[in-house]
Amino acid sequence: MLRFKEYLNEAFNIGIIDPDDVPDIVSQDATQLKKLFNYLQGKLKVDIPLVSNHTGKELKIVRDYEFDASGKDIRDEILKWVSENTPDLRMPKGNKAFGNGTVGKAGKKRVNENTQEMMVAALCLLNKTWKSPMSLADAIDLINEAKGEFENVEGSSARPELLDQFNDNFDDLGTAISSANAIIAEVGTIDKAYWTGKTWHTDIKSFNPPIGGVQNYNSSDIVVKGSNEIFYGYSLKKKGTKESADPTLINKPITGDKSVLKGILTKEDLIKLNNMKMKFFDWVIGEHYSEYTFRQAQKMTGKADLKKKNGLIRDIPLKTMGTYLKSRKNFFFKYANTVLTNEPEEFCKRFMELLFRTKLGTDDKNPINQNLFKFFLLTGIGKKTGQEVIVETADVHDLPSAITLVTRVNESDLEMKKTIGKLHAWERDPETGKQSKAAKLFYTIFSDKVPIIDLQVRYKGSYTANPQFQAVATAKFKELFK
Repeated sequence: MLRFKEYLNEAFNIGIIDPDDVPDIVSQDATQLKKLFNYLQGKLKVDIPLVSNHTGKELKIVRDYEFDASGKDIRDEILKWVSENTPDLRMPKGNKAFGNGTVGKAGKKRVNENTQEMMVAALCLLNKTWKSPMSLADAIDLINEAKGEFENVEGSSARPELLDQFNDNFDDLGTAISSANAIIAEVGTIDKAYWTGKTWHTDIKSFNPPIGGVQNYNSSDIVVKGSNEIFYGYSLKKKGTKESADPTLINKPITGDKSVLKGILTKEDLIKLNNMKMKFFDWVIGEHYSEYTFRQAQKMTGKADLKKKNGLIRDIPLKTMGTYLKSRKNFFFKYANTVLTNEPEEFCKRFMELLFRTKLGTDDKNPINQNLFKFFLLTGIGKKTGQEVIVETADVHDLPSAITLVTRVNESDLEMKKTIGKLHAWERDPETGKQSKAAKLFYTIFSDKVPIIDLQVRYKGSYTANPQFQAVATAKFKELFK
């Protein structure tokens, strides 16, 4: 494992937003740096076109410049220009010269989603509460305080690079303060904090039993131990203001070892769903590459073959891949639609139980003693506004209230249908004949004819990875929860 200092030295966390006002640490040829900056801005106006690493001795071009407006890969074109016009700039070789780093502008960093979780845990260990608004000077002081507690969070040693992402990360700080204020109000004095992103510490492992075949059924992102010897688990979400769109209730893979559908679909359906995904990719390779046929791709099953096929899929431009996903030959999406809607009422019931983890309190085989462990769904609310960090009261729901709500919903008339006004990836509008604009599947769960949950199946990031299953609560559902 790399040491903290080594991670800091390799992190690309300095944004170049003005070539005439480059941070002193950036050690590059100023004339050539400005030349590259202007060249990139001539292609596409981006707030932060270049990022530098922590030492200031290496640059990356942000990923916005990898493809032009038509989806054509222009990385080689840009790298050729760099080689010919700014040869003295120090950058990684080849496609590694492109990357977004962890930096953003005005405190809006591109950071890992786990950073906010770790920040909440660190703030909890300070055993304080904070008022709003907070000046940026005070916010920086608080971030430094939280960084001092980072290593005391059990599990933090697995992700030391997240420490650097605390710096000037005011938006995450706002939501973390909101979350920590709510946790401390519930728990009182906090003795220990655990981050569960990589593994569950031996102190708390017993609170994460296998339930319904789902890995890590207990969705707590952090767990804190109060001075009363009780453990409190928090599934953390975040948003900027009370009025902001709600975060996804769940954003998990639909296929693979960590499929969110384990315990909902049968083992046979899950295997076939994954096979259909592979069949679709084999068809894409046969369709896109003249040197392969669909049948040849299907016969490529060895470890080296699978790695090669993943590379072939990654090399397909995103826009072109989107066209394939919307094809009627998308066996995967079509089969997913079949299994998800085969028994809609039963699917809805099981999905609602999974969404709110209600079996943590009701499972017969692996019961959790709720006198020793208490589970909460928590959405921290806050952000940087102007020269201040604004914090609002978090939304918190405990396990008993979630069980009550889901029980009530599951006793209603439940159904799941395609979302009104949406088209699945392969569908065309019956009136205009136009193709769906989105390479997704869209569903809505209704309770007594009232829409309560909107669902999507979509790819996020690499097309070779497992597609994501996302769920968002409707305004009507939020009224039920209140």
